[in-house]
Amino acid sequence: MASLQSPKSVVLKFYKLALEQFKPKEAFERYATPNFVEHSADIASGTRQAAIAFLEDLSANSPSRNGVSFASPQKVISSSSMFT
Repeated sequence: MASLQSPKSVVLKFYKLALEQFKPKEAFERYATPNFVEHSADIASGTRQAAIAFLEDLSANSPSRNGVSFASPQKVISSSSMFT
């Protein structure tokens, strides 16, 4: 029987894989439900694939690939440290 993970644990694992290791597709495949819906206005169609494409593009075009910061003309995702 598989053990359940806390929501916080799942979110932190997703964050680390998608944004620190630059693997958003793998993070979605591992941690997000297949019918995931993104409600951000920056991801117009709101689909899982659109969210993956947005994060892949953001990380590929970011001047800072230190694992914790991304920037685009519309958004900045930044974290200097992560506390659990």
